[in-house]
Amino acid sequence: MSVVSSAAKPESSGCDAPFDGDPAWRVTRILRDGTKVTLRPVTPDDREELRRGILGLSPQSRYLRFMHVATMPTDELLSYLTSVDQKDHVAIGATIESPDLKTERGIGIARFVRLEGSPDTAEAAITVVDDMQRKGVGTILLVELLRAAKARKIRTIRAEVLADNDTMRGILERAGA
Repeated sequence: MSVVSSAAKPESSGCDAPFDGDPAWRVTRILRDGTKVTLRPVTPDDREELRRGILGLSPQSRYLRFMHVATMPTDELLSYLTSVDQKDHVAIGATIESPDLKTERGIGIARFVRLEGSPDTAEAAITVVDDMQRKGVGTILLVELLRAAKARKIRTIRAEVLADNDTMRGILERAGA
């Protein structure tokens, strides 16, 4: 399940443990264009940033991720997406610092949900905001999601991807799907 990515590299060679549920876990990756990305657990505090992110997705991106265009971030959906146990439902967010360095902006999320009755299998999904697509964000999120799954003894990751979602299909194929 280990994936080596040429899209990004660790900022330093220090301790870089996979996400095991620790709310303080953070890793930094540098994208091909030099953008510094922080990966960290998604929390309920991310609710409004996630709402902005979903509303900011183009109709095409919403369609490719949610498999229909009209997805609106209801309170129920936002609760489901941000109130995760980080064991059976794991969500890792990718952020970049704002230009004024005072806040962070969410640019992507990777998640998996362990399947009931099949503890070594999980369903996964990745979403990246439009202006950060095709820069390697999806790849670094997938790498960390796979590392987190392995730490939880998940051996099989499933993902439903539309046939015309060439970008995600390419990421998954490079990861060995």
